[in-house]
Amino acid sequence: MAFTNPSHLPVNWDDMLTTTMHNYHKTLTDNIFNGRPLLNYMMSKGRVRKINGGVSIVEPLIYAEGESGSYSEWQQLTITPQEGISAAQFPWRQVYATIAISGLEEAINNGKEQVLSLLEAKVMQAEETLKNRMSKMLYGTQSAPDATKDFLSLDAIIDSTGAIGGINPATSGSEFWKSIETAVGTVDGTGLERAMSAAYHSSSDSGSDRVDAIFCGQGTYEFYESTLTPQMRYTDTKTGTSGS
Repeated sequence: MAFTNPSHLPVNWDDMLTTTMHNYHKTLTDNIFNGRPLLNYMMSKGRVRKINGGVSIVEPLIYAEGESGSYSEWQQLTITPQEGISAAQFPWRQVYATIAISGLEEAINNGKEQVLSLLEAKVMQAEETLKNRMSKMLYGTQSAPDATKDFLSLDAIIDSTGAIGGINPATSGSEFWKSIETAVGTVDGTGLERAMSAAYHSSSDSGSDRVDAIFCGQGTYEFYESTLTPQMRYTDTKTGTSGS
């Protein structure tokens, strides 16, 4: 996308412009990067684990109960070897962002004339670019995706038929790896809440894992939010009584 540098006024350097500096903000204003709720969620409460080294990333899994039962005082117990432990394997993925600054740019952007650090601004730009790219990869909206290099998207992970981590849920004995998918057609507010509740309870079984976040598009969220309007409460009475 072509971008034309803005034309600043006044153009002529008169006595006022020569003796008066512009009023610069000390920070860059973000005009491109949207909110990233999925990344914010993942980075909070220690949900992201930092690991070092290894040929690949292996996640141990428990997919079935072991053997148990009750017994009498001298009852002989029969021990049967039990399955129920496996592992999913994931390859490493990498992302990058470039930072380019010339020696002349660094020299010009220096000393008391420096309003903002050009290098720090470019580092911030690179960090935000990486966050934006990661968010798009996770949502599956990255342009020109490369399945061999990109991070796995939610569409790939939450799939009841596709293989993920080396485990195919369609294979006999691997049904435990199948995600819960609920097809929802045209519904009203009550139907949407019922479908969300069914998906939540079906996904949160009797184990220790629980659904603790729901992500959706803006349109779906606004529709759900509209169904809650009769239950909204305004705690700021001063604003509520200010009139229309």
